[in-house]
Amino acid sequence: MGDLKDEQRTCDRCKQPFLFTAGEQAFFSSKGFTPPKRCKTCRDALKAEREAKAGGVGATGADGYAKAPYPVQYQAPTPTPPPDDDYGNRKGSKRRRRNDD
Repeated sequence: MGDLKDEQRTCDRCKQPFLFTAGEQAFFSSKGFTPPKRCKTCRDALKAEREAKAGGVGATGADGYAKAPYPVQYQAPTPTPPPDDDYGNRKGSKRRRRNDD
């Protein structure tokens, strides 16, 4: 890998030549990436188009929060009553029902 040389490539999008340096080649090789087909200008332009199409920055909005696909409405949870004890009283109640036998 020490014999890498700068390589002149042609951009697939704008057809302009660009330089693929030895340092970039080593980086791409170490990460397992394929060599670039587009120049830096065209790659940046495509990235900006994708972000604009998605409606924000990456998968999140400009504020950094993920966007919901529909409006979210908050619904407060309904409180559940406490369970009855063995005498039919609510738990926590001090009164006990008399056993009328």
